[in-house]
Amino acid sequence: MRPFVTRNDFADISNEICMIEKLCKQGHENLIRYFNHSLFKLNHSIYFIDMELCKLNLDKYLNNTITDISGLPSWEFGISNGYACFLIFAIVQQIIHAVVFIHDHREVHRDLSPQNSNLVQFFCG
Repeated sequence: MRPFVTRNDFADISNEICMIEKLCKQGHENLIRYFNHSLFKLNHSIYFIDMELCKLNLDKYLNNTITDISGLPSWEFGISNGYACFLIFAIVQQIIHAVVFIHDHREVHRDLSPQNSNLVQFFCG
């Protein structure tokens, strides 16, 4: 069985950590906060990146799996009350602001998807 982290993975992990630290030093309201990183000491095969806890991602939101987020009405409520276009615009705008911030720091998000678009708090405006 292949361990989770091999010697070859450490270069990739190191690059990822450098990028995360660089972006988080600058800070941006639409990026998840990063706290720390470490290697699990017992077997040296699991690497942890400690980041802000997010109960909801865009995929779960759009599928009405979880809806308890500050300032964000449920997707079903938005559709039934004519807010869907507003919600789409507001969410996409926040994602674009985060991606522009990342690109302005000469980095690229290589896995942008609804499952990786975490929602922590919803801001309008």
